[in-house]
Amino acid sequence: MRDGGTSLVLSARRFVGDDGASVGAKLATGSVPVELRTPTDFTVRFSQAVSLDAKVYVLRHVVLAAEGELGRDGLAAGGSAEYSAARVGIGVRY
Repeated sequence: MRDGGTSLVLSARRFVGDDGASVGAKLATGSVPVELRTPTDFTVRFSQAVSLDAKVYVLRHVVLAAEGELGRDGLAAGGSAEYSAARVGIGVRY
């Protein structure tokens, strides 16, 4: 019996211009640990996800960020559940 999960994350980021704006991509896969930490650990065997993100600076101090993600969770009972997510954020750089 294994005592923990394993994961692999590959990521890449390309910076555009001198102000720190960037675009990035991430691919992640892994198994759920045997040590159960959340209620979903009972039903999920593995997770896989791919995401793209972008960050731009407006007026030198305002940060706009966006990320899109597609993923799949392998279920203990068989089959899988797919999901998608979108995140948008705004921040201040000082």
